[in-house]
Amino acid sequence: MAQRTYRLNRPTLAIANRDGKNIVVTVPYDAYITVCDFPAGSRLADVEWDRQIVKMFVVDIRDRGELIAVAS
Repeated sequence: MAQRTYRLNRPTLAIANRDGKNIVVTVPYDAYITVCDFPAGSRLADVEWDRQIVKMFVVDIRDRGELIAVAS
């Protein structure tokens, strides 16, 4: 799958794993994220942001993100 880079147009919640625990973090407005995996039929996607992998809702990425680049 091709990686897709988005720029967020609103702050958006994500789930990060810290010390084995899932915590909610806010990805800020104007942040660049790279979607690592858009699994078919899943509501969550793995996203690289700020040199870490977090999970974000697919609907949030599509509604709050602007597609910047697609790389294979």
